[in-house]
Amino acid sequence: MELQAWLVVAVVVLAFLMLVVSCLSAHVVLLSALVVLIISSLVSPEAALAGFGSSGLWTIAALYVVVAGVRQTGVLDWLGPFVTGGPAREWIGRLRIMLPTAGASAFLNNTPVVALFIPMVSDWCRRYQMNPSRFMLPLSYAAILGGTCTLLGSSTNVLIAGMMGDMGDSSLGMFTPALIGVPVLIVAFIVMLVTAPWLLPQHKDPLQHEGAVRQFTVELVVAEASAVAGQTIEDAGLRHLHAAYLIAVMRGGVDLGLPQPGLVLQGGDRLVFSGERSGVNDLASRKGLTLAAGQRFRLETPSIQRMLIEVVLPERSSLIGKSVNDAGFRTRFQSALVALSHAGERVSEGIGDYILRPGDILLLETVPEFIRIHGHSGDFYIVAQPDHESLRNHQRAPIAFAILIGMMVLATTGLLSILSAALAAAGAMLVSGCCSLQQARSAIDVPLLVVIGAAFGLGAALDQSGAVVALAETLLYLVGSHPWWSLAAVYLATVLLTETITNNAAAIIMWPIAFGITEVTGVNPLPFALAIMVAASASFLSSFGYHTNLMVAGPGGYRFVDYLRFGFPVAVTVAVVTLGLLPIIFPFTQIAE
Repeated sequence: MELQAWLVVAVVVLAFLMLVVSCLSAHVVLLSALVVLIISSLVSPEAALAGFGSSGLWTIAALYVVVAGVRQTGVLDWLGPFVTGGPAREWIGRLRIMLPTAGASAFLNNTPVVALFIPMVSDWCRRYQMNPSRFMLPLSYAAILGGTCTLLGSSTNVLIAGMMGDMGDSSLGMFTPALIGVPVLIVAFIVMLVTAPWLLPQHKDPLQHEGAVRQFTVELVVAEASAVAGQTIEDAGLRHLHAAYLIAVMRGGVDLGLPQPGLVLQGGDRLVFSGERSGVNDLASRKGLTLAAGQRFRLETPSIQRMLIEVVLPERSSLIGKSVNDAGFRTRFQSALVALSHAGERVSEGIGDYILRPGDILLLETVPEFIRIHGHSGDFYIVAQPDHESLRNHQRAPIAFAILIGMMVLATTGLLSILSAALAAAGAMLVSGCCSLQQARSAIDVPLLVVIGAAFGLGAALDQSGAVVALAETLLYLVGSHPWWSLAAVYLATVLLTETITNNAAAIIMWPIAFGITEVTGVNPLPFALAIMVAASASFLSSFGYHTNLMVAGPGGYRFVDYLRFGFPVAVTVAVVTLGLLPIIFPFTQIAE
């Protein structure tokens, strides 16, 4: 490679390392790398910014609006009956969750699908005394696998189809991915159902064991003039609590050690409790105890108009990296933080100083308008909420469903391109009142679009500098001339990038390299495109590789090892089936027209 190509590769590799080791958001890192390339003249501004006008990016933006209309009208709520009722066996319950999730994710962005199912599954588990950790990971994996079955099922599918279309290759139809995606889904489902009894975690009952699933931490202050001040812990009724226990007493900033039943409480003492939601609810409503300063700002709204709601923080939330004190729950969200949970465990530091992280579950006291205004803003995903049905505009559900079907028919038959069909459907959702302009704006994941646009620019820089050809030739040198080994190498590289950066960036960076391989060897590019589609979605080994994995981390109380243990056989299965079927269904010698 020439010096310019080496410099471009160095900038791209440095950006990837920053994504892995730093706490900066993906869109900040990739956009900064693109700016460096432009300023240093390693890529022309036109090529660097062309990605922001790509058909794939605008298709994804339009699809967000379509999904917003589907969600706001409650079309997805029709899936509810599939997960109601008491299953005779645990595996039947898993299957009843996985099938509708995969089916919906094949045609809709899987984020809102999983966001809908999390509270359903949580309530279902609570009702029938099932353990959420036995169902949340299959829920996420089913959504991922369902997304590999159509072009609309995943944003990476849309991007690959858009890049191929921009090159004049229209061989990817709406259901072309299903020829690979459906067999992969069926085999992976069988593997999950067979291995789940042994590989899924079985967290202990929160009422009997420490370190249990979803242990909330709540910090309360003894009011100065309350009846609690001057009483012992036992006399105040704080020793034998339902579903909660006192773990620390702070006085004047000093930890008094393990709370003793005879300890006399004083006004201003900070009491730290740990327990499940029902216990926290009881504590938060006790007279004489108020939320600590870090969770301050009890709402002034009358109690009859308030409610408790569980939310999980996604990676894109603006609250990530902020302390609870600095988050501004009352001023920004008209809410008060009652309790929080990290990875299903209590937090050890003071709640006010706790730095919020992706996957944290927060128990908020708020007003019903919170769900409408902030429930789908990107700052929160709803985990459990009261009576969310009344917030949907179910009267327009048939209209939204008809628009969705119309979009798929138009795109499948070729009467309109996917972009045109998506734009038409998005406009129809707005005009018909299925979603408002504000809801549409809130639904669009702007940071994700920036990631996509910036990744296109990095890919253009690799192409212009000659690095793509050099990398393709190097890969061929390492794995040999047989196209199957090249296909396997592209698949593996895409999986590794997906697990360490983002699925969309991985697909955009890998496609030029894969296409370079097909040009050098003269083979059909279609199996390589489909391999990248599957590989970019095949994130089963960590919570951060795919957003749905992160969404279920808190509700399921999962640790890193849980993803490795349950996800490894799924990842191997998906790889083996994909790489085994691709050369058979799409022969390398069959040049796509």
